Amino acid sequence: MKKDKVYLITVFLLFLWACGGPYYFDLYIKPQKNLTSLKIPKVLLVEDIETNETFWHQRMAYRSSPYQIKYFTFKQWAKRPGELIKDTIIHFYKNSSLFKKVIRRYSTIEPDITMKINIDALEMSYRKKNWFAHLALDIEIIDAKNEKIILTHCFDRKKRLKGKKTRYVPEKISEILQEELLKIVKKLNQKKQ
Repeated sequence: MKKDKVYLITVFLLFLWACGGPYYFDLYIKPQKNLTSLKIPKVLLVEDIETNETFWHQRMAYRSSPYQIKYFTFKQWAKRPGELIKDTIIHFYKNSSLFKKVIRRYSTIEPDITMKINIDALEMSYRKKNWFAHLALDIEIIDAKNEKIILTHCFDRKKRLKGKKTRYVPEKISEILQEELLKIVKKLNQKKQ
């Protein structure tokens, strides 16, 4: 009888432990194929991304106060935030055909322009009884030939979540990122006119 109880408790604890494994989240922006009027005939190099040390590792960060940051134990980004944002940008721009070509560092192709990015925030935050997905980036577009800054685009945005549910964070961060990437392309198009 005692052995049965120990066995059941052991099985129950193993079950709980197996269900409590880490969850990995990724970003995704659906390519836009109807934007040919915005196409920029230049080769874009997306540099490795600088990241505020607070958001450097894979664990998802959250703030319930502007003065304290915490990290989820079992909720993580699929990659480090710098790689996550960089891969999402490259995938979106390549598959939307918004540039002549989009390349990474160490490509054999010479870039016309370079995108440098710094991540200031990638987190969940709590404000006025609501949870938000929060993304803040500083982006510079630089002429690869003369290294002059062509465009600076900085943003610090939040989108409201349905409660404290981390599963909605990647979707909201992806929406913010897509909107801002399209703004950059529009600004670059205005500059060439």
